Amino acid sequence: MKRENKKSIHHILNLLIAVAFTMAFLFPACIFFFPAVIITAPFVFAILAAIHSNFLFSLRTVCRIE
Repeated sequence: MKRENKKSIHHILNLLIAVAFTMAFLFPACIFFFPAVIITAPFVFAILAAIHSNFLFSLRTVCRIE
């Protein structure tokens, strides 16, 4: 019983270490990538809006929707 208990404690410690390493690698990524996403999101939205309006305009000219 004691041996299984030690194994479970080691398993929990290994999980905690894995989570700590994951957070350590993701935290700088969040710091560097979130501003990039905030900066590029309006441009992506503008490009998608332009494509969408262009598509609607071409659809109107093809189908002659008034």
